[in-house]
Amino acid sequence: MTERWSEQTRTLLDACAHISNHLRFTKNQHAADESYITGAVSSIALLDDGFDDRKGH
Repeated sequence: MTERWSEQTRTLLDACAHISNHLRFTKNQHAADESYITGAVSSIALLDDGFDDRKGH
């Protein structure tokens, strides 16, 4: 019984580690996506400002 309990505990710990790793990866990926999107939107805003300047001249 003790051996079976230890085996199940190891399995549970492995599953928790897998979930933790996946969550960490997902968090990092979302941060990278957010950074990319922020840069893209900033670039679009900069282009829009340039077109606005041309309209005024």
